[in-house]
Parts: sequence; C-alpha cells; structure tokens
Amino acid sequence: MKQCGFSCLILALFLCAWAAGPSPASAAEPGRAIFCKGITENWEPIEPAEIFETNVISTLFKSARPFGNMKMILSIYLESAQGQELLHRESGDVNPAWNVLYLGDIPLPAVGTYSFVLSSPAGEDFSSGRVTIKEKTVEKPIPEKNEVEGTTLEGLFKKFKEQTKPKS
Repeated sequence: MKQCGFSCLILALFLCAWAAGPSPASAAEPGRAIFCKGITENWEPIEPAEIFETNVISTLFKSARPFGNMKMILSIYLESAQGQELLHRESGDVNPAWNVLYLGDIPLPAVGTYSFVLSSPAGEDFSSGRVTIKEKTVEKPIPEKNEVEGTTLEGLFKKFKEQTKPKS
C-alpha cells in the first residue's frame, strides 16, 4: 500500500505540472520589449506605451529566462504593407545570467511601426515587441510683429546708409 500512495503522489504532481503548462524558465516564447521614456532605479518602465509622438524612445527587454550568452543581437525592423525591412542590427556584450536589458534613447528615422527583436547569436529570440511612432502635430505659433510703427525696411536702410557715410 505504501508504494501505491507514493506512486499516486508522483502521478498527482505530474498531472499538476502538466496542467499548469511549461514554466517560465523553460518557455520557448520570447519575452516582451517594453517601450518607454526611461526606467526607475528599480528597473520599472517610465510611461510605457506602444505609440509615441517622438522618434527617440527607450526599450526595456524582459526575457522569461536568462540569456545564457555572452552576446545578444538587437534587430530593428520597419514594418510596411510589403513586409519588414531590416533597419539596424547590432550585437553587444551581456552577462549570461541577465534576463533584462535596457537600451535608452534609441533614435528612429521616421514615422511608422517598428519591430524590435533581442536574440542570441544562434537566432533564438529572447524578447520582442512593436512600437508605433506617430507624427507629432505642432501648431505653428502666430509670428510676432517685429516692426517699429511708422518705419519701413527701406527707411531703416536709408538711416543705416546715412550713419555710415563718411563725414565731410
């Protein structure tokens, strides 16, 4: 009977683990890229969003598991109706134990939707996300009137010429 109880316990643990699905550490799904204006001292994103009215953004890459590599590759794609166009790819050194990476003040060239992918040199995606840059609407201010009452540009030139004439 004791052996049956132990077997039943193992079976119950197996069924619970199977029902819960894969653990975050073994998940094959990439983590998320969080687009923001910066991060706090505790690595929390400041004003996270998926749509910005500025072309300079920051990104907090979070992975479900440690990178496990000494290098990671950042790829930035511009999305269009024709598909994705690779705009930038760069590799950088990281600590293999890390599972979070922050990149601040990333300039993007134009209005549009961009995909960011953080991957290993072997091509395994660790974190990815999409962000849209909208055109910032700026109202043009009414120009200030810079004229002196009763004076024209021609009048100012005449006055200037008179002041620069040699005295005889």
